[in-house]
Amino acid sequence: MIIFDLETTCWHSSEKDNISEIIEVGAIKYNVKTHMIEDEMRFYVKPMLNRELSKYCVNKTKISQNDIDCGLSFIFAMEKLNRWIGDEKIVISWGTFNKNQIRRESFLKAYNGDLLDVMQKNYRNLKDDFMKVFNMKQDIGLNKASVLCGLKLNKSQKVLDDIKNMIDIYEVIKEKI
Repeated sequence: MIIFDLETTCWHSSEKDNISEIIEVGAIKYNVKTHMIEDEMRFYVKPMLNRELSKYCVNKTKISQNDIDCGLSFIFAMEKLNRWIGDEKIVISWGTFNKNQIRRESFLKAYNGDLLDVMQKNYRNLKDDFMKVFNMKQDIGLNKASVLCGLKLNKSQKVLDDIKNMIDIYEVIKEKI
């Protein structure tokens, strides 16, 4: 099973007219039988439309301007992620933002690679699963869901830590989904 997360360009609420672009991709291959992380990857992506990160984004994501200046192009990044996913049958993330961001940005940047099919056919929304298990109607964030499960939050490298939090939540609810 692959669990992934993205970071995107972002701005203070007063600057919301900009188009978000992926600036970081993280993914973990998780063996549901052994409950072990088999592999992980993380890389930066260079935005094309807004090449300079806002101060707000740097503070929120802890990603530096140098990180993205040395990042991969969007198309190369998506191909790298697709190759890394390989033949995995399940691709998971929290909510639909990440899947939709890949789809929106692919359209914008004329990417039509196999990753789009993988996301369409193999994607599973862990937030929906969580909300069904806990019979919740109101949207819930990943950190709050972790707390509700009584889990300790992982907090050093944001995307990989968020993915590890998703794995912990999956382990709590897997028997009920």
